[in-house]
Amino acid sequence: MLNLRFIYLKFLNIKLLSGISHNPHMLFLIDQNNNTEPSINLALEEYLLRNLDISHDYFLLYLNSPCVIIGRHQNVFEEVNYPLLRKQGIPVFRRI
Repeated sequence: MLNLRFIYLKFLNIKLLSGISHNPHMLFLIDQNNNTEPSINLALEEYLLRNLDISHDYFLLYLNSPCVIIGRHQNVFEEVNYPLLRKQGIPVFRRI
């Protein structure tokens, strides 16, 4: 029998679902309620990296709407065809 514990991150309506309580090494599933907004998903990643207990394992899976995500030190104008993205209305997001 699974003993599930829900922890709600209220500001994003996200729930953290823990696995079997008898297992000393729990895996946490982070359910973001089918949100496809890239800015929310990137903010969630950053929040979780800074605030969750690193002694546990976490599983976060999300799907973004069409977008381009670049790394902190990447130059957007060298990495992507920015005029084409603007023309097609595809946003560019940068990880922090």
